[in-house]
Amino acid sequence: MLSRIQDPNKQWKRSESDLMSHKNYQKYITAYVNIFKDTNVR
Repeated sequence: MLSRIQDPNKQWKRSESDLMSHKNYQKYITAYVNIFKDTNVR
């Protein structure tokens, strides 16, 4: 786990050890999309 934190590039690789990072990434994308939609609403 420490090696994954020290090497950010590993977060983008598909592996079970990076599952948590992938979930966090999904959360940020979902939040960003929601804000973007709210901004586009006129």
